[in-house]
Amino acid sequence: MTGAGVGLALGTLVAAGVHAVPGHRAATGSALVNSVRQISTTVGVAVLVAVVGSHVGAAPLHDFRIVWCVAAVLSLATSAFGVHLSRGGRSGQTASAASKETEANAQALADAS
Repeated sequence: MTGAGVGLALGTLVAAGVHAVPGHRAATGSALVNSVRQISTTVGVAVLVAVVGSHVGAAPLHDFRIVWCVAAVLSLATSAFGVHLSRGGRSGQTASAASKETEANAQALADAS
């Protein structure tokens, strides 16, 4: 399930990173998104190994459950942050559309005079 989630989310994540920067900086936005993703993956694996690998014995199942609970909480937090960002992007797009409409109306009035 994790692989499917990453596969479905990665394209949208890269598109959002590229869309958030000016056109001449698109490569920088893509590189930044991919760099952060790779660093986060590395840190996540290191934390997983530290938590699960710290105990050698009969209790690794408990440690895996703790790790999955932490991953679930982080996933929910990330989803909430994504929803917050998407709502902020929509209001910016609405303001941009309103700005374009105002400019068009001003141009129409200037042409009429």
